[in-house]
Amino acid sequence: MKDLILAVLNLINSLIPKGKTVIFNSFPDLEGNTLALFEYILKEHRELILDGRIVWSINGRNTREAGARIAKLAGGIKMPVVRKLSVTGILTYLTASKIITTHNYITGLHTAKGQKLYQLIHGMPYKAGGNLIRNANDKDGVEADVMIADSEYFKEILSKVADIKEDDIYVTGLPADDKVLHPDNALHKLGIDKDRYNRVLLWSPTYRRSDVGSIRYDGSKDAFGIDKILSDKAYIGESGPGAKSKALLDDELRKLGFLLIVKFHPMDALRNSDLTGSDNMIIVSDEMMKKARVTFNELMGDCDVFITDYSSAFHTFMITKRPVAFVADDMEEYASNRGFAMEDPASLMAGERISDMKELLNYLENMDEINLKWRDRYKEVLALMHKYTDGRSSERVYNIIFKK
Repeated sequence: MKDLILAVLNLINSLIPKGKTVIFNSFPDLEGNTLALFEYILKEHRELILDGRIVWSINGRNTREAGARIAKLAGGIKMPVVRKLSVTGILTYLTASKIITTHNYITGLHTAKGQKLYQLIHGMPYKAGGNLIRNANDKDGVEADVMIADSEYFKEILSKVADIKEDDIYVTGLPADDKVLHPDNALHKLGIDKDRYNRVLLWSPTYRRSDVGSIRYDGSKDAFGIDKILSDKAYIGESGPGAKSKALLDDELRKLGFLLIVKFHPMDALRNSDLTGSDNMIIVSDEMMKKARVTFNELMGDCDVFITDYSSAFHTFMITKRPVAFVADDMEEYASNRGFAMEDPASLMAGERISDMKELLNYLENMDEINLKWRDRYKEVLALMHKYTDGRSSERVYNIIFKK
């Protein structure tokens, strides 16, 4: 039935003339590169907002709440908001000339003459995506007429991910990259007093198990990571069982005057975990960020150190030129299950590799010395992955979409 509906919609789409409507869409709603581009347009090209061309399309159901948030961003200007899979949402798509999104819009519903889908993607590929996912049952085709990239290095990879010609991929940088360089007091907005701490560390892993979107089990469920610390199991050191992992880490952070912020992936089954009773470890949820009107890239940009595993977010964080560390002890399992977008992913890990609690504690205690040994490789990887670090990616993307 789904295939029949898509076939009918594709036929209708090929027959209907296209107007000037520009659809903005993202996952999660009102986030990422689409939102960053929209905010740039609000500031520099407000005429596009005022002439009614832009329509926000959301994946959720609450168009009123989304409309209120957009109006607040736009200084009171009310804009049309539609549900993507509603009748109004489908009709809007059928007459739109441009669709700007961070993920597939409606998989299987293709653009027609007079339409272009601009795939702004949520980050450069590190773990495998689209056609490169090793597990055949989990392949998730990426649809795009035009894509953007952070560097020439990623053009070839994106071409394989999305089965798109390299000539249709433009090196602009990602709009949300600009937010990393201009975080706008993100921690303060979240109620965090940065001045209380010597350093603020952000630990943001990708998921091993997702429970929204594409349901996947990637890597090893037994891998060392924040979930093991939250489970508060006993730390096994060289001389036998030690203190509970969470208490041990909390004590170390307190001693060093560090704050550890944990931010889970929006698809991670662990994203609603709790971490209470500590001044040195907190979980920042999507709901908290939404309420404070803080984006993930702004949060990254306001932190001193980034800890992850195989999340492409480390590419983005590197434009701050601050240190990155990797808690990753299941690389082989992850490569055989999900896979990576390049042949030698470890070569891009320009930071300390951490595989257990002992190594994590050692990194915290000797951070400056350890980061120093990665300095030269960090510069090499940064140059490979980013052509631009000037905070003007939104401007370049705007020119590709609205001027080219």
